[in-house]
Amino acid sequence: MQINFTENDYKIMKAILDKDDKNKGRCRNKGTTVAEIEFKTKLSSKKIRDTLKIFIECGYVCEGIRQVRTRTYMVTQEGFKELNNIRKDIIKG
Repeated sequence: MQINFTENDYKIMKAILDKDDKNKGRCRNKGTTVAEIEFKTKLSSKKIRDTLKIFIECGYVCEGIRQVRTRTYMVTQEGFKELNNIRKDIIKG
């Protein structure tokens, strides 16, 4: 399945991670919520949820441990590979 992701899609994946907390979005008990992604990206929760669904189907993102009833998300190894590939493409271009 070939999907052409947009710049906003990659912003969402990057927003799962936190440069100040090296575990945030990288392990199941430190997942990132949709509200946190929305705050970082200023994108709508609908866009974020739709994109997360596609990323989960592609294996780039998975669900972390819920915070009460709120779902959390983390980037998988495949997701990190995809982010690194994008970074390499930008450097080449």
